[in-house]
Parts: sequence; C-alpha cells; structure tokens
Amino acid sequence: GPACNARIPQKKNRGFQGRVPRCPQGKKSQVITGKVSHHNEPLVKIGLKLHGRIRQFSAVIDTGFNGYLALPKELIDPHHWKLGGSEKYEVATGKLEVFDFYLGHIQWDKRWTPVYALTTYAKDILVGTKILSNFILTIDFIRKKLKIH
Repeated sequence: GPACNARIPQKKNRGFQGRVPRCPQGKKSQVITGKVSHHNEPLVKIGLKLHGRIRQFSAVIDTGFNGYLALPKELIDPHHWKLGGSEKYEVATGKLEVFDFYLGHIQWDKRWTPVYALTTYAKDILVGTKILSNFILTIDFIRKKLKIH
C-alpha cells in the first residue's frame, strides 16, 4: 500500500520514531470503487476502529490535500491512534495552520494500512494524495463513479 515504509517526520516528533510498519508483502492491490456525490465530491469507504469496533465511513478524495488523511477530532480513538506531533499546513484560504497528527491504521485496499492522520474540526474525512501515490485514480463525473487501482 502507499503508506508503507514512509518515514516519520522527526521534527516535533513526540510519540514515536522510525518507519511506519510494513504492509503485508505479496498481496496484489484490489480495485477500490466509490461514487461521486450529488455535490460532485468523489467518495470512497474506509474502515476505522472506534471503541473496539470496526466502522465504515465515507471519505472525500481530495487531490488538493497532499497528506494521507484528515479526520474529525472525535474519530481519533486513543486506543488505536498514537499522537505523533504537529505540522503546519496551508489551508484553502492560504493561511498556515497547525494540526496535530496521529499514526494509526485504516482499512484501505482490503487490508489495514498504516497512515498519518491530521485532526480537524471539519465533519468530512479527507483522503489525500499520499495514500493515492501508488494507485491510479479514475473519476467519471458523468456516470458518478470512481475507481482506484
């Protein structure tokens, strides 16, 4: 998966060091399918562990976000996500803002994949281009479908 073996940023690193755990070897990527909403947002399902249970959530594919994942703060379960530090990101207004980031796992491509997640006060989950970096994304706005392979 695309989040495998990524270097963990060393600046402002509070909780962990080294590499993100390796993804299972020898597994071929599955085709991930999604849809385009009536607001023209490309959506996919991801799995998160919350309070000991796996729950599926819709997430917006955001090609303008070059991180892994942005999650609403209330979806960070401290039993499954480890605080890594904080980073500055430029938001849509052009302003630089500081966000906490966590290391955790999401269900992506039919397997649990290690990722970094920024926490936000927004309600949407955003999938960034770092998760997509080893995939091909096809969005068909006419048919309201998307494929990631």
